[in-house]
Amino acid sequence: MQDPKRRDSAIRNIRCLQKAMCNAQANMNEDDAPSSLEVQERWMSASPTRRGEIILAGLVAACTTIPTLSEARCLCAKELSVESHRQNGRLFLDLLEEMRAPNLTARHPYTPTYVSHPVWDAIVASQKSPETTVAAKTALAEILADRNMLIVYVVHFALRTIFDASLPELSQVKTGSKPRNSPETIPPMLIDSVRATCGEEVVQQFVKVARRAEKGRQVSYCSSECQKIDWKASHKKACGKLLQLEDLTP
Repeated sequence: MQDPKRRDSAIRNIRCLQKAMCNAQANMNEDDAPSSLEVQERWMSASPTRRGEIILAGLVAACTTIPTLSEARCLCAKELSVESHRQNGRLFLDLLEEMRAPNLTARHPYTPTYVSHPVWDAIVASQKSPETTVAAKTALAEILADRNMLIVYVVHFALRTIFDASLPELSQVKTGSKPRNSPETIPPMLIDSVRATCGEEVVQQFVKVARRAEKGRQVSYCSSECQKIDWKASHKKACGKLLQLEDLTP
């Protein structure tokens, strides 16, 4: 039986992440609501090189402001590929449309809108198993929030940039820590599902975030070995170290 304190703490953490996403999406919707057609005209008229520069600048700004978002890059490689945005101007417009609230007159969406992806949709479905622990659910919620927060910020950054407006603010989301008693384990069924759909690299990231959720702490490196070695030459992609511009160059 799950500890009520751990359950309540996990629920508060998830709500905090969702509220931050709602606020970010609402702010973006306010920028986009009155000028959707003009957004399309300005973005599509930009050169492929310029579109790539804007997306890359948004990634750098987000990942250097919130280190945990640097871990989310591999979770949204399809949506935020610089080369893809260079080649296909519609990708940005499709993301913008998907992240908009159903009712643009609402100041804050009731729940955040998540960018759909077959892999992550499958993982969300798999975690509904009765065997899934609070720690695993919290870890998945945090991963999805970071993935979507990064997408929202980069899209909003691009939106502001093409209108020469001030760049959107991004602040660290702080959640409460969990009681340190009886850490829960991640069910093998959930790990197997993540491995089958995403591969071993994402499995390692998921396990790391889940353990961080269990202990109620943040980590700066993916492992103790990573902290000791020359990270520029051989650190893992999931490392929480701040990014440099060259790390994001496609």
